[in-house]
Amino acid sequence: QDYARHLRAVSEAVRAVQPEAQIGIGIYSSSQPWGTYVLKAAAGSYDFVVGHYYDSTNPYEHEVERVALGANYQMLNHVLRVNATIAHFNPDGRAYQLDTEWGLMGAARPGDRTPARYWRNANIVGTLHRAVRMIYYAREGMLRGASGWEMFARLHQVSFGFLTRDAPEKRFMLYWLYYHFNRHCGEAALDVTGTAPWYEAPHAPEASGPVTPALVTLSEDGREMYLVIANGSWDDDYPCTVALANFQTSGAVGRCLSQDDRDANPLVGRESDVVKELPIDLARSEASFNVPAHSVVFVRLQKAASAQTTGR
Repeated sequence: QDYARHLRAVSEAVRAVQPEAQIGIGIYSSSQPWGTYVLKAAAGSYDFVVGHYYDSTNPYEHEVERVALGANYQMLNHVLRVNATIAHFNPDGRAYQLDTEWGLMGAARPGDRTPARYWRNANIVGTLHRAVRMIYYAREGMLRGASGWEMFARLHQVSFGFLTRDAPEKRFMLYWLYYHFNRHCGEAALDVTGTAPWYEAPHAPEASGPVTPALVTLSEDGREMYLVIANGSWDDDYPCTVALANFQTSGAVGRCLSQDDRDANPLVGRESDVVKELPIDLARSEASFNVPAHSVVFVRLQKAASAQTTGR
């Protein structure tokens, strides 16, 4: 009650001098008093809500599919429930969500005290977890924006970092995920229809979903189409055929981000250690390629010059 009362007073004071200011509220979204009650008691005094949707699924006690797929699908459904709660208490539709901190923070390997005890939070296992979350965050519009925690990490506790001053010439796997994701995320998300292999979660129905979630976007000028596909299966490759509507291709570039060891070091010396070229079979209106197990695939398709004036 004190928190909500303080928030209302501060909000009123800020808006009196800066009406366009965006005021945020931090909640513990799975808590009744620090989630639902605060959202209700402070309704109208906040513009955005921050839930910090970290996931604590232990990557050493659960299979990769549950960490990369099931944990995300369960969390994404939770984000949607929070959206519904926000909308219920703010019927004007003005309030929205930002996820200013998120990522896989499963516990360390049981009994391990070596520097490698956190590696699965940040190597290919943790990278797959982030890739699936980012695909849905970018595609579905359930949040206004999201930013992962954090940029820098020390080598003795690796879970979230992109860079480390302990080895400034090297990069973490998460760096390369964001590097390529940002270069394969266009201005407009496109509708996609089709079929994909399905992950049936044994622990919760709402944790089920596609094994190979995909994001398909278009550049602002309509000349390039981008595909990002995460394969959350550790063992199975899947063939992928993409039929393109109103987009005849003249060229394609594919890349695949992966590591073949669940316990691989997330800090890599060279991009080529974890990013490989992905062969693509190309027809005028169709692209075919393989989506390798436990990998994130990035594809860039160029529009044929003769088709530039025919629209999107």
